[in-house]
Parts: sequence; structure tokens; C-alpha cells
Amino acid sequence: TRSDHLLLVAKYLGWKSAPAGGGEMKEVEQFLLDRAMEHDSPTLLFNLATEFLMSAKTIRPGVSILERMITSARTGATALTSDLVGHLLTGQRCSDLDRLLVNDAGLGMTRLAWLTKPAVEATASAVLTSVGKLAFLRSMDAHTLDLSVLPAERRRFLATVGRRSTVQALMRREERRYPILLALVRG
Repeated sequence: TRSDHLLLVAKYLGWKSAPAGGGEMKEVEQFLLDRAMEHDSPTLLFNLATEFLMSAKTIRPGVSILERMITSARTGATALTSDLVGHLLTGQRCSDLDRLLVNDAGLGMTRLAWLTKPAVEATASAVLTSVGKLAFLRSMDAHTLDLSVLPAERRRFLATVGRRSTVQALMRREERRYPILLALVRG
């Protein structure tokens, strides 16, 4: 009876029932994929999905269904990101990016840690270190990378993941680490 009443009230108010499949579900999935390319927060994606459904006058499906759709959108955004920057990932560039994750004996740390370590004081040695970082990035041709195929928020998100992740976490990502490292060195 409750379901019948809900459908009668929805029909009276001009709302559609929760998308069960077909075109309505595909529209929500595409919306979530587009938003996931900009924002990776599951909570934000959930809120955006509910706002989208309200604006379309559609009764929200169950939370577990939206959760699966958001997970799928986030996974799709990761795959789409890899596809969009795949043309930049030559063999040489991948090996250059992998070398960022290897401990450099001269530095006493990985190149990734060295690049993400900020200057703590305004001294000549700090300036020389910054110039050295710039020269290293130029030797990798980081200045020629065109990541404009990715939304600005996606590039910012990937660079932040790169700065905050440990070397082990990036290594576990396997092929998915390359877009992160590209955004980091380009940023």
C-alpha cells in the first residue's frame, strides 16, 4: 500500500519514479561520470546526484544503488583519465616517471619527495635547490606536457594525490600512477 500511495503522490506532483534502468539511469550515470572527472569526493557526488534527481523531479533510488553508481562513476573517471592522457605516456616518459619513485643516493630520498619538499627559508641554497628542481623537470620535458584534455579540477586533484601519496601507494596503483605523476610534474 505504501508503494502504491508513493506512486500516486509522485504522479500527482509530476515526479517520476526512481530510475530502474534504461535511459533515465544512463542519464544519471553520465551526470555522475562528468562530475567525477571534476570531483572525487563520494559525499559530494552523492549530494550532486540527489540535487540532479530533484531537479529532474525523479524520486531518488535507494542509497545502495546510488552508492554503486558513484563507485562506478569514480572508477570510470579513473579509466577515462588514463585514456585521455594515454597519448602522453611514451616508453621514455613512463621510465622517467618511474625514476621519480626510486631512491636517489645523491639526494638521500626519492625524486618525488625531493620535488614535493617545499623550501623552508629564503636562502641561496633554497633558491639553488628550486632551480635544480626546475632544471630536472625541464629535462623530463614536463613543461611541454599538455594536460588540457583533463578538467582543471581533475588535474589539481591528481597533483594533490601525487603530493600526498607515499611511494609504496603510488607503486601499488600500477598503470594508474602515470596520470597522477604527469599532473604532479606538470603542476
